[in-house]
Amino acid sequence: MFNNLPILPEDYVQNLGKGFDVTWSEFTKYMNLYNENVVMDFSDAGFNNVRIRIGEANPDATFINRLKMQVDHCLAHGIYPIIAYQGAYIEDIATTDEEARQHLVTWWRNMAQEFKDYPKALSFNILVEISGTYKLNYTAVNSFYLDVLSAIRETNPDRIVIFPPVKLSDPTYLQYLQIPGNDDPYTMAEWHFYAAGPTTDPTNKKYWNDGSTSVERDNITHPIQTALEWMQNTGYKTWVGAWMAGNYNKGNEFPIPEQVAFATFMARELAKANIPWSINAGNKFYDYETNTWFSNTNDSAGMPVRDVILDTEKIAIYQNTEYAGASYRLASGDYNKSDLEAINFLGQINSLMVPFDFKVELYSKPSFKGSKTVITSTLENCSTIEIKSLKVIALHSY
Repeated sequence: MFNNLPILPEDYVQNLGKGFDVTWSEFTKYMNLYNENVVMDFSDAGFNNVRIRIGEANPDATFINRLKMQVDHCLAHGIYPIIAYQGAYIEDIATTDEEARQHLVTWWRNMAQEFKDYPKALSFNILVEISGTYKLNYTAVNSFYLDVLSAIRETNPDRIVIFPPVKLSDPTYLQYLQIPGNDDPYTMAEWHFYAAGPTTDPTNKKYWNDGSTSVERDNITHPIQTALEWMQNTGYKTWVGAWMAGNYNKGNEFPIPEQVAFATFMARELAKANIPWSINAGNKFYDYETNTWFSNTNDSAGMPVRDVILDTEKIAIYQNTEYAGASYRLASGDYNKSDLEAINFLGQINSLMVPFDFKVELYSKPSFKGSKTVITSTLENCSTIEIKSLKVIALHSY
């Protein structure tokens, strides 16, 4: 599906779209569970990229062959694969700058050699993020990058290479990032925020409740604006490598309706900025053990979040409660009895996904008559509401 022609960053970001961070080459459990079906399901749903996170400091032939299989599957099904190194060795094990530098250079020289003949849809993300010893040491990190790019260019002269700033890829630290090779047109940056999800703490810069206050919205729009200003000043393109709609790794304080509101606003704002992204992480949306999408569980995003990040301008209706069973997405408009019959949903709507700044009017009779129920938030059980016609109304102007 992909040819081997070079791709410039401005074209690359137009094609990356929406995707997932994936753990297929990071944790043993997911290495063992991985199969091609997951890539096919991601692609069929409408996702365009995966960031394959790698934690192994010394990948052997078995590891590399498994990674190549994953990359091959992505390329075969129209998914842009991005190889990203966790880099724990340089952050927590290396004892000197020189040891850290040599490890990173050797790791990427070897990885680049293995993939030198692959289509340019594959890109290299030097580090997932920077923590540990070098969390704030941008001087050392910038010097590492210079040597790493040189090592990659020995075998991959025109593959896109992506560099993150320090402090966990914080966009405010883009200003200290020095991407090497001023005359190298195949470089760009990665940054991210909300990688572990929002928080309910109103004093935290990642605070989110339901999106009704300017503080919540500004917490998202200000970092995006910071990145946009950096891109305008430097000419480099960027990509967001990780965000979460709920703090799943911390027990998850956010019910599905709040996750949907957050995901709606986040996806819309990144789209307005023309910045592609990968969401953290695939295993919060997709059950690798059964090769099915999660519908609604406490420690996962569930089907409504998946559906809203794929299209923030449509509601989703589900045949069963708790967002399970057959589903269908509806844009703004009026849907009479015949319309619901045509999609096999007359009397079969038992849960709803409603994006942020949308409302749905449900009517108990055809032609928008009878009793009216107004829904402004995602609802996992509306089985008691008689629905013979409905209206989908966007409350926002963009």
